[in-house]
Amino acid sequence: MLFHVPLPGATPDNGHWIRAKQRTAARHEVPSLLVGLRGRLGGGRIEDNAWFDQSRYAAHGGAFPIYVTGVGAVATVAVSGLPQLQDHDLVVEALRDVLGSALTD
Repeated sequence: MLFHVPLPGATPDNGHWIRAKQRTAARHEVPSLLVGLRGRLGGGRIEDNAWFDQSRYAAHGGAFPIYVTGVGAVATVAVSGLPQLQDHDLVVEALRDVLGSALTD
């Protein structure tokens, strides 16, 4: 982990959620929310599959793989502590801010 900051109100559970969502985004190379949504397409949940280890992975919003052109996925960014859609949106907003400023520099 390169950077981690627990904010007021954070619990040890937030660290578990971050690691689980990071593993999901890294393994599937898409945002963790998308993994969960794809699992619900057929009316079920990815968590209902015997191969999905809920002690290691979480198909909930808040983690994104970071790609480098010509290399592929090299890292993840993740947050935990809000409802999953808000975690997802927070990462989207942060990435837009970072990428937008990188494009204008």
